[in-house]
Amino acid sequence: MSPPEPAQGAVLELSLVNDLRELARVAAAIEEFCTQHGLGSQLAYTLNLSVDEILSFSIENSFEGDEPQRIELALYQDPDELLILIAHAGQPLPTAQIPSSAAELILDDSNLEQLGLALVLRVMDTVSVQRQQGCNVVAMTKQIPQNQDDQSQDDQDQEDQSQENQSQGEQNQDD
Repeated sequence: MSPPEPAQGAVLELSLVNDLRELARVAAAIEEFCTQHGLGSQLAYTLNLSVDEILSFSIENSFEGDEPQRIELALYQDPDELLILIAHAGQPLPTAQIPSSAAELILDDSNLEQLGLALVLRVMDTVSVQRQQGCNVVAMTKQIPQNQDDQSQDDQDQEDQSQENQSQGEQNQDD
């Protein structure tokens, strides 16, 4: 059930089960990946939002019963783009519930669960859902902003400032 591997670059691969409690582990792994590769906190947030929404939608709509079933997640980084693949052999995703663009989605009381999907469509560059060889495969891409090094430096500066403020606070308490 492993998704095809695209061009070379940094890779994060995770195997998880259809349990919403897995979302925290996935978020931590994506955060660490983004930190290690200098992708910045804003991009990490966008990726986590998108992956969380797709995994939640998949878990809630593709699996019946309490039997654990495997979900594969892969994040590939090329110089200019990130590709996220999520694959599982659960029931076919209800693609009729997935709008093809955020612009065509009109939210009302009958379809509020689609709000997360609308967010994903808005923040990711491409999103596709396919059924391949008995598996649901969701592919999402996101361009890496050219000023990503500036964002990473801003993140580091904020962390340094926070640590400095914490140290000053501890010194003031000691006085």
